[in-house]
Amino acid sequence: MDAIETFNVDDKVVEIYQDEDPSNPRDSEYQDNCDMFICFHRRYNLGDKHNYRFEDYSGWDEMEDQIIKDLDPIEIRRLYLYDHSGLTIADHPFDCPWDSGQIGFALITKKSAREEYKVKRISPKIKKWAKEYLDATIKEYDNYLTGSVYGYIIKDQDDNQLDSCWGFNGEIEYVKEEATNTAKDITIPPKPEPVNPDQLQLNLT
Repeated sequence: MDAIETFNVDDKVVEIYQDEDPSNPRDSEYQDNCDMFICFHRRYNLGDKHNYRFEDYSGWDEMEDQIIKDLDPIEIRRLYLYDHSGLTIADHPFDCPWDSGQIGFALITKKSAREEYKVKRISPKIKKWAKEYLDATIKEYDNYLTGSVYGYIIKDQDDNQLDSCWGFNGEIEYVKEEATNTAKDITIPPKPEPVNPDQLQLNLT
């Protein structure tokens, strides 16, 4: 695995890598998401587990109506996938009609919103939160699919590893900033002075 970028911080070497085994943000075993991604694809296992079947509906509109009836979302978005030399996902259609199309929906239910805020009434503040939450989780999942998840390793000048951290989802500049701050906090103890054999012999006599 080759580093994407290498730079020095004080007397340390920082190496930035793409995380080759990132955590799936839609994996309910590790994530406690307030939202749901209801997705359909013949070749890829995308989104969250659900019981909807695409063939039960005449199209996306009918399915959306049923999801709204069943789940009562505070916010719902249509999800689109672009599949060409990799996958990328968004809540808007892509320009290429041949390698992209709708794959499902992202939503937050009113029930989840009430549980998150421990309230009964859906206020404008909660509606704003739901919109921003979906913005963030759709981007997070897109970063996962596109491989925009990173880690860093900090070494001394002798190539000894001092620290590392993985799973940074998003912009590489943020990873570099975190690695830089960590490297600055690491203190490398001074190397012991080499022993002079003549002095050692003198001390023994």
